[in-house]
Amino acid sequence: APSEARDGVVVLDAWDGRVAADSRGAVVFQRFWDGYTRRVRQPFGTPWSEADPTRTPSGLADPGVAMQELAAAVRSTRETYGSENVAWGEANRFRFGAIDLPGEGAPGTYGCFRVMRFDPTPGGGSAARVAGNIQPRQPLVGFGDAWVLLVDFAAPVTGWSVLAYGQTTDLTSTHSRDQIGIFARRTLRRAWYSEAEIMSNLE
Repeated sequence: APSEARDGVVVLDAWDGRVAADSRGAVVFQRFWDGYTRRVRQPFGTPWSEADPTRTPSGLADPGVAMQELAAAVRSTRETYGSENVAWGEANRFRFGAIDLPGEGAPGTYGCFRVMRFDPTPGGGSAARVAGNIQPRQPLVGFGDAWVLLVDFAAPVTGWSVLAYGQTTDLTSTHSRDQIGIFARRTLRRAWYSEAEIMSNLE
């Protein structure tokens, strides 16, 4: 266990602190933090203080339990993915029919700006957790900030948006998955706002 905890420290030291598709260390951190906070009610050595908001919370309330949980996180990540250094986007995927893309984001409880929850793959068959529209006539899986809208109210008004899960849940329609690539790349598309734009894009 001490060697596994040391291996976990190495991974966390190299982690970029993000849950981007290519981030390595986030999977171990999530498993560590979930296990640690289940066992330690107040996890921080110094809780958040209104008098010192930029430097608190800090430290760990129980370093011994923290090292146990870090070792456990390394073991479970190795068992699931073959390595504690697995990329976040390998362990978490955006799936829409046959489309399978590296996922990004994590639940808001971890303080993430890009909120995304990945669920176990329906029916098993994969270690990856997923968000998306997997099978016809099945509900969407996962949860998150899948609709993003940016508006410039200058004249003329212009906007950019993305709707990750598309305009329909009907997997026979291309519009059930034609925006997930845009979302996965962290880009937006022009929103059609004027009557002329809308009319020129009618189907």
